[in-house]
Amino acid sequence: MFQSSQKVITQIRSSAAMKTNEGCVFLGPNRIYEFLDEEKLKLTQNGIYCQQELNCIMRLAPVLILLLSLWAVSGGDNDRKPAPTNALSPDDLRRIKAVLEKGLELKDPLLTSYSVLSNSFLGVETQKGADVCKYLLANLDSLDGSKIEPVFANVAAISKLTGCKVPALKAPVKQVAEKLVKEIGGASQEIFYAAASLKLSGTVVDGVKLAEVIKATIKTDDSPQSLGYALWATALAYKSGQKLDIWERIEDIVAQADEVDKQFLQFEGGLSVTAIIISGIFRIAEAANKPLPLTTDQVIKFGNYLVSRKTVTTPRGVFLLASALDVISKNKYSVPVYLGLAGSNVLTDANRVVTLRGSDLLGRPLDINVVLESAVSADGKKAVGVEFIQALPDKTDKTLFTIDLKSKPLSKGFFTLTLVPKSAKNEKNLILQAATVQVKQVGKLGAVSCRVGVQELDQQDHVTWTDLNKGQRLPTKLDLEPAQKLVVRVTASDSLHQVFVLLRHKETKREVAFIAQPETSGKTDYKLELDLTSNAKDLNYQSGSYEVVLYLGDFLIEDSTEWVLGDVQLTVFSGKPKSINQLYSVAYGPKPEIKHQFRVPEPRPPRFLSDTFTLLVLAPILILLILWAKIGVNISGFPASISALGFHLGLAGIFGVYATFWLKLSMFEALKIMTVPGLITFISGHRLLSFISERRTKGS
Repeated sequence: MFQSSQKVITQIRSSAAMKTNEGCVFLGPNRIYEFLDEEKLKLTQNGIYCQQELNCIMRLAPVLILLLSLWAVSGGDNDRKPAPTNALSPDDLRRIKAVLEKGLELKDPLLTSYSVLSNSFLGVETQKGADVCKYLLANLDSLDGSKIEPVFANVAAISKLTGCKVPALKAPVKQVAEKLVKEIGGASQEIFYAAASLKLSGTVVDGVKLAEVIKATIKTDDSPQSLGYALWATALAYKSGQKLDIWERIEDIVAQADEVDKQFLQFEGGLSVTAIIISGIFRIAEAANKPLPLTTDQVIKFGNYLVSRKTVTTPRGVFLLASALDVISKNKYSVPVYLGLAGSNVLTDANRVVTLRGSDLLGRPLDINVVLESAVSADGKKAVGVEFIQALPDKTDKTLFTIDLKSKPLSKGFFTLTLVPKSAKNEKNLILQAATVQVKQVGKLGAVSCRVGVQELDQQDHVTWTDLNKGQRLPTKLDLEPAQKLVVRVTASDSLHQVFVLLRHKETKREVAFIAQPETSGKTDYKLELDLTSNAKDLNYQSGSYEVVLYLGDFLIEDSTEWVLGDVQLTVFSGKPKSINQLYSVAYGPKPEIKHQFRVPEPRPPRFLSDTFTLLVLAPILILLILWAKIGVNISGFPASISALGFHLGLAGIFGVYATFWLKLSMFEALKIMTVPGLITFISGHRLLSFISERRTKGS
């Protein structure tokens, strides 16, 4: 965190006097200077003048600007302090219990094992423990060790069941587990499962050898998940005085966490990776009796993230969540204390009691006292008399506290309550941070009156008013013509968020609402002017008898009012509504099938014309045959080579494809077939031309 600007300036001004090569002196903390002009700098303490002092100080300006900019970017002294944002509530625990009950149906041994483990961390006794024990023992006996996770889950779950004893591992399973903790080659996750299985089943694990295996393992895989399991496994077999190489890696692991909104810390990989790493860090710190390598802010941020993942839907996810929250909430270093609202945040005159919940992150009670330090309104004013009020603990639920503000003079509005937790037994490991909660004080609707009037359009200053108090109706039915306005004016003792007038047609029951706008005279006066000409469209050009209803409401008023003002007879401007655009009146439902109709082909020419054209096209062939008969065919000039034969055969093939295309092939089919004779013709023709050229060259 960067220091504040005052601290930065103090450090610079408190530096020892230094002399530059230009003869300028930077003075100590008690020498105050002020600029008189661009040439001189007067020192108020001893009257020394230095003409170049100004230049020296100006050279410091970029440094000062940089420091102040960094301080501003970092948030200055107003950084939001992290605080526990939530904890597991009774509703959360009930939902989690439903998730674990599915695992206790004894259909999947792995799910059953993680359900039992989750219950143990949550402090819940597993129902039908004898049946579950028998089921897990039978499953453990059937395992061959090909997968080590089921062995760990079974053994760990059996150790948590009351009256259920962990048996010795079968020889094949034990052999696999011992190989993992003694020989290099396994993953950190498998090593942890193996070490835990051996230890819980009564086999001593060599901590030194295990540390060597883990050291070699994390050299090949130093991902956060691998390091987390390595920490947890090391803590299982650690012995006092043992060399702890992995401890130096914790700082690097924590540095890889991602921060969100300055309130959450998490690792890439989500709940599983974060829970494993946090559990490993706490457990190895306790096993080695070392200071926790996490700050209180980091503990709170990691805890906030874990609690935010309370909607897990699998027993294994619950196990990871509960195990991490358990170690955060039950350690000798740093235990976050959650303090927040447990009931409604709305206070009324009849019920002005604030219900709070104070617990650890697992929702378990703590031995704390809670004090309401202050209540500050939305405009920054402290509520008089609402300070240092002791919250009363609930007699049945030790996580609940109540603060009775009934005798306190709270006005309507929003208030921020500052709550301070204190340890009843002066426990040093509790992170006791002040928490703030938002409450809303609501009240009754104050005095309100209404004036209903009829105004002539051509006489703006002349209005016939009828004054009504709250709940009263119009004594007579008002009759309005198109050249008149219906005016409704409301005066209230409080500002209102919602003031609108509803007109309900007596016959059609059609309702139209109009908003009464605040008048310029103040926020407690509202006015609606309903012009029967300009607002005729809103009324659907429908004249007749209307019931006028006034609605008054506000988010700080608990008794929103529906006030029936009476009936009015409206003669609305007789303009007819425009016909509805057909685009907006299309009925929903299946539409007629769209059938595509191809364009009708143009008529073919007469048969005589087409035959004549065909004969004209074929005439050159007939002429060629006649000339060959008279002049003769120069067959002796035909090159006797494969290229010549291939060229003419390819050319014939091309014409054959053309003929086939004309008869039945499509264009794409013809193009595919054309590649074969075309390629042969191209290659053969190239060689044939080269042969003819060489022969002519030799002949000349």
